[in-house]
Amino acid sequence: MTAGTQRHRRTATHGLALRTVLLAGALAIAAPAARATWSIIIIDTETKEIGIASATCLLNFDLRRGLPVLRVGVGAAAAQATVDSQGTNRMRIWSGLINGLSPETILMQLQNSDALHQRRQYGIVDTRGRAITFTGSLTIEYSDGVIGAFENYVYAIQGNILTGAPVIEACEAALLSTPGGIPERMMAAMEAARSMGGDGRCSCSPQNPMGCGSPPEQFTKSAHIGFFIVSRRGDVNGQCNVNVGCASGQYWMNFNYVTNDPNAPDPVFVMQDWLDAFRESTIGVPDQVESLVSITPAVIPNDGVSTATLHVEVRDWTGAPAQGVEQVTVEHDAGSAGSASIGPVQDLGGSKYEVQLTAGQVGGCDKFAITVKAGTFQRVLMQPANLWVYDTRADLNGDGQIDQADLGILIAAYGLTGGGDMDGDGDTDQGDLGLWLALNQQRCD
Repeated sequence: MTAGTQRHRRTATHGLALRTVLLAGALAIAAPAARATWSIIIIDTETKEIGIASATCLLNFDLRRGLPVLRVGVGAAAAQATVDSQGTNRMRIWSGLINGLSPETILMQLQNSDALHQRRQYGIVDTRGRAITFTGSLTIEYSDGVIGAFENYVYAIQGNILTGAPVIEACEAALLSTPGGIPERMMAAMEAARSMGGDGRCSCSPQNPMGCGSPPEQFTKSAHIGFFIVSRRGDVNGQCNVNVGCASGQYWMNFNYVTNDPNAPDPVFVMQDWLDAFRESTIGVPDQVESLVSITPAVIPNDGVSTATLHVEVRDWTGAPAQGVEQVTVEHDAGSAGSASIGPVQDLGGSKYEVQLTAGQVGGCDKFAITVKAGTFQRVLMQPANLWVYDTRADLNGDGQIDQADLGILIAAYGLTGGGDMDGDGDTDQGDLGLWLALNQQRCD
């Protein structure tokens, strides 16, 4: 994805000012049901890394158990505002994600099955690059959400009972502008939301969360509790039910801050400290996302002899060469065509490695899994390692590519003998056209 693509705000209509005043006045009474919060979901559609974080002005409540939905390598969601106390809506999202439903379809199912839908707020994002945010018309101001995409990332940000629009705006701006990967971007976005006041019940007043401005002139806290999760390949999904929530798995980065002390530090500060400590402890350790993987050339014919070279640079999260690498193994990944044979791994020094790949007779997209072992670290790198072994029958002009020029030759010869005869039946017909289209679809992009 390129910067700015698919970026737009989706804002629910919030009704008349009178409704806002009445709901704000009722906030203290309805506190057990109305869970004010802001949340961020960001996904790298190339590596399938998933980040989700949230904070809210509640005490003695496990936000990680009550708000997120996370399916490793598939997608994530935030279910907030009026709490999903029975877990029904989160379980519906959980099932929808694993069944490949789009966020729009999942949201429609929620709308059709929930009488309190207009009191809910959702963000749903998947690794296929689809995202939606929804703010019900009966959520409490300030409430809003935004979705967008840039580079390989897609995201959803949403919040309710905030100090004002700057909470969402600053959160998004930090997510877009902060250098680094998902952990750095997401934490910067959490801090930006905090700096604008975050949850107005903490930074302003439970009775008038928007009454102090955004940011409030003086405030000590934006929230009481929060969580911060980053999921990578190799993580383990947990269960999804009312007892443990729907983000109960084993994740690469998993912070959860729960307190009953109103004078405890702001959760954003606490989680920033935890992130700093985590990063300090993993200097020199191989990083699944920051390690570099490439294949040159990325396209070879299925002639049984052509070769490509797989290049691997094992790096830590700072981009420096990883230390203590004991073993690098390469094998065909799930969904691979399995055409190319894999040669021995050559250690070039400096945590750099090469592997020769030799084309087989089968055409298709070969996908490779590179596993790195260094001490207790043993994980598959997450940068794509794909090789298109193209079927030479579709290369009608013999230029080493399957493109529109080949399709033009086939169309020109359609109904005639020779020229575009790919299936060997002596003429160029529908069978050849269908075969060409099928072979063209085997590419890796």
